[in-house]
Amino acid sequence: MNQGKYLCNNSLYIWIIHVLRIILGALFFWAGLAKMPQPENFARTIDAFNLLPDTLVLPTAIVIPYIEFLTGLSLILGFKTRLSACIGLGLLCLFVIALGITIGRRTNDIPCGCFGIGTD
Repeated sequence: MNQGKYLCNNSLYIWIIHVLRIILGALFFWAGLAKMPQPENFARTIDAFNLLPDTLVLPTAIVIPYIEFLTGLSLILGFKTRLSACIGLGLLCLFVIALGITIGRRTNDIPCGCFGIGTD
């Protein structure tokens, strides 16, 4: 069976994947970079979700931006892209779960803090 007939031009397909990888990487890079300078602000956002014990809020607020930053940088540079994509997927799943629980509690007024202070 000729599988090539179901895909568009292979070089176009590869080009699209590269562009999407760089866009996703830039989003993670920007999100991490925006939160790095002020972990206490991100800690307040995390604490508002009321999902973690108080002792884990600040360490989480410090670590997550660096994971986002390194994941984004790795995706942009094309280094360990599958691993970086899996880490990014894990982060996105955690964020969706946290937002889903918060919405389920009917506390929709909490900003997500995705790109640092002042963003919803």
